[in-house]
Amino acid sequence: MSKTRTMALEPAAEAAPKSKNFEKYKKFYDAGLWTKKMVYNVVTKGALTAEEYEEITGEAFPEE
Repeated sequence: MSKTRTMALEPAAEAAPKSKNFEKYKKFYDAGLWTKKMVYNVVTKGALTAEEYEEITGEAFPEE
């Protein structure tokens, strides 16, 4: 009978918590109810991060 070894794995890096309304805004965008400009506007108001903009739209946040 063979013995199996268990190896200790390093814990996975935890993902940063999402903004409060991230899922809602993503659903709006995915459903075609929101444009990139609308998502951009909530980033400038601080409701989403630039990284979340990229996750929702698939494009880098446009720095103006």
